[in-house]
Amino acid sequence: MTAPTASLTVSGLTVSYGKAAVLHGVDLDVPAGTVAGIVGESGSGKTTLARCLTGQVTATGGTVTLGGQHLGPRRSVAQRRALQMIYQDPYSSLNPRLTVGQTLQELLAVHRLVPRETRRARATELLDLVGLPAEALRSRPRQFSGGQRQRIAIARALAVEPRVLVADEPTSALDVAVRATILDLFARLRDTLGVSIVLISHDLSVVAHLCDTVTVLRDGRVVEHGSATDVLRHPRQEYTRSLIAAVPRLPHPGPQEASA
Repeated sequence: MTAPTASLTVSGLTVSYGKAAVLHGVDLDVPAGTVAGIVGESGSGKTTLARCLTGQVTATGGTVTLGGQHLGPRRSVAQRRALQMIYQDPYSSLNPRLTVGQTLQELLAVHRLVPRETRRARATELLDLVGLPAEALRSRPRQFSGGQRQRIAIARALAVEPRVLVADEPTSALDVAVRATILDLFARLRDTLGVSIVLISHDLSVVAHLCDTVTVLRDGRVVEHGSATDVLRHPRQEYTRSLIAAVPRLPHPGPQEASA
């Protein structure tokens, strides 16, 4: 069972690669059990923010706080488990040599989350959470479609009972029909498990489908933030308006769309 969620707060976050600053004083607030969209062009700092949240990149300034607990550069195992990344390409993020069952049960063993005799049952439960049958445990990643592999990647992230999922362009490699099913899955996980989600995307139609709030990044700075309805229907900044104009048809924003 997933651990209770907690609010995620980012304050004044700065990240530099050498002398080049990539993020400049970024602020972000993700209330427990909500979905926060991060949007912007390529090079705006979205992926760097995701990697910083999950501890893969060290901030040069500012703070990341989860449930009132500061997450520093040296995180405990529990802190690393609390924020889990879901990558754009599920195939490259899964070990092709391991079956799905081996992938999930190895995580359960390493983190000592369930007794040995119940690991297979827990792995089956994780697959059920993402809409895959128990038979998938015996197969390897190459035997699945792109959408199914992304479901497996989500199940793997859920295995360590995170409080927050950080999804970096999780649907950009999928076709439109499959994309909708993955977004619906995220909505269901939010509703049934209470997990918070940071959804990073350049596609505003994806963000409108699922997110409660939207933060717009440009050149590593927050240029606009607010509810999905306010930002996507009544943008204040010209940059945000240009992003919206690039979307052929923008559906009504908000989490209500998730069940459509």
